[in-house]
Formats: sequence, C-alpha cells, structure tokens
Amino acid sequence: MANLFKAFLGLFVLLFAGTSSAQGRVDCSTVDWSAFTDSSAACSFAVTTKCAGPPGCPAGVTYAASARYVRDEHFTVSAITLADDTAWTVSVWVDLLSAGEANTNGLWGNTFAGANLDRGQVATGSTIYVYDAAGNSVNWVVGSILGAWTHLVFVADGTDANNLVLYINDVSAGARTLADSGQTVKMIAGLGSATQYSLDGEMASFGIWDGRALTVPDVAALFAAGPDLLYVALSGAQKVSLAPWWDFEEALGAQRNDSHGASHLADVNTVDQVEVIYP
Repeated sequence: MANLFKAFLGLFVLLFAGTSSAQGRVDCSTVDWSAFTDSSAACSFAVTTKCAGPPGCPAGVTYAASARYVRDEHFTVSAITLADDTAWTVSVWVDLLSAGEANTNGLWGNTFAGANLDRGQVATGSTIYVYDAAGNSVNWVVGSILGAWTHLVFVADGTDANNLVLYINDVSAGARTLADSGQTVKMIAGLGSATQYSLDGEMASFGIWDGRALTVPDVAALFAAGPDLLYVALSGAQKVSLAPWWDFEEALGAQRNDSHGASHLADVNTVDQVEVIYP
C-alpha cells in the first residue's frame, strides 16, 4: 500500500507540474523517480525537467545520450514597424537550452530568408546581435547565458549615436550605435524564414513598446517581476506605448496571444520534445 501511494504521489506531481508557470519545469527533488518510466503517460508532455545530471538530478537518474528537452519555436506575426529615429523597447525573458541551430538563437526577425536584416539574435549563447534594415549590426559579448532564465531589454532612444542600450538582468551592457535603429518585426523566436535559427528554449513576458524608451527604473521593475510576469499584472504606467505583449502561457503548439493588442503569434514551426529520463 505504501508503494502504491508513493507511485500515485509521483504521478500527481508529474501531471500537475506541466500546467505550472512560464518556467514549466518539474522540481527534480519532488519527483518520485521510482514510479517514473519512459513509457509513462505523463512523459509525452508534463515531464519537462531540465536538470542535467548530478548534482542537478537525484542520485541514480541519468539521461539517454540522445535525449534532451527542446522547444524549438518559431512564430509569424503581422508586421510591427519600429521606425528609425523613434524610441522603442523590446523586453523578453529567455531560457536558452543550447547555442541553437548554426550556433544562433533568433529572438525576432524579418522575413528575408538568409539576409541579416531587422533582427535580434544570440550567437553561441554568449554574443547578442541586433541588425538594422541595411544589414548593419551591433553586438555585445556578454558571456554564456545558456541554461538559466535571462532578462534581455533592448532600449532604442531615437537618436543617431549611442542609440541602443542592452540590459541583461537589470545591468547595462553598454550603448551601441546602430545606423538605422528601426526594426520591422515579422518573426518571433526565429529569424529570416519559417525554419531559420528557431529558438532552442523558452520565452516569457515578451513586450514591445513603440515610441517609448524604457528608463532604468522601468527596466528594474520588469526584472524584479521575473519571467512569470503576466499582462494582467502590468500597471497602467507600464502599458503606456506598449504595442504587443505575449505571456507565452498557452499550451505547447498553440497560438500565442497578444494580451494587449491583436498581434497574435501564428505557430509556424514548433517542435516540442521532452527529455527522456531513465531511473
């Protein structure tokens, strides 16, 4: 009877963990691994733990060599036009699980396949780029941001020099001069085409402000709220000049809704897989 209760408790944890917050992962320490098998019904969706072996996982838990948790997501959106010489801000929480396809994780982009136009991306998990409409780019070498929730905020002030600042976890990485600071956003979590540089990881609390450069206190407030910040919790002041806001709380594979406007994200190429864990 004790073993039966233990097995039921483990299944309960697995089933309900998949409906949790934006982070959507099971706490390894709460899972009854003795009741878990790779053929468990919960394995198809709910078990999205990201521990990478001891000490991150319980003793005796290992991964199959080819198994890992992947959410390669790529979405199209009606064009969001952020004009040159006009202030704008992009704020997003990301949790990158690998360096990505061709060592690139796309954050946003235009629809020109193979061209470096109007895009934000993370290369090799450690260098963050923004390209303008002419293919000019700026970058910040920041060290690896793989494997943990990271807050990225890009603030364009609408001027022509030192016009783009990147904040990483509420710390400025410095200002750069992007020749044409404007961006045309037609892709989220990917770049260039329906399958190019899809994000290998997760996004949460993604907002774009058109005509507003967020201040240092504005950025600090978003960071303090964490990746589980939902639109309903934004203040009236935070919504000023907000264009889209995506919570990224929908079920895997579903359309991601713009909670502020009508820039809903159509799923183009989402590959949802789950790490297979063997006790």
